[in-house]
Amino acid sequence: AEVMGVQIEDLKRELRNVTGDAARFSETAGAYRKQLQDAAGKAKESLDNERRAWEEKASADAAERQKLAGELAGSVAESAALKGETDKLRKALQSTSGGPLSTRRP
Repeated sequence: AEVMGVQIEDLKRELRNVTGDAARFSETAGAYRKQLQDAAGKAKESLDNERRAWEEKASADAAERQKLAGELAGSVAESAALKGETDKLRKALQSTSGGPLSTRRP
């Protein structure tokens, strides 16, 4: 049988070919979609890991800075206390030696 000058069997065969091509294209597109989703998931995981590492480092750096600031404050306080003690000793020596220590000669 013929439709508009084309054999019906030829039309059926062409329809099967087109249907098969469409199924293969759909399958290939699904595979590509899966690959893209996997790659995006890996990239997100990698970025999350990197972000966490930076956050941990920033936290450790902040703790170290805080520790050093405490040590510095302690050193400043100790230095001020030592200066106060030195000033007291200087005054005591001046009162017993009769003059400023800087002008004394051995």
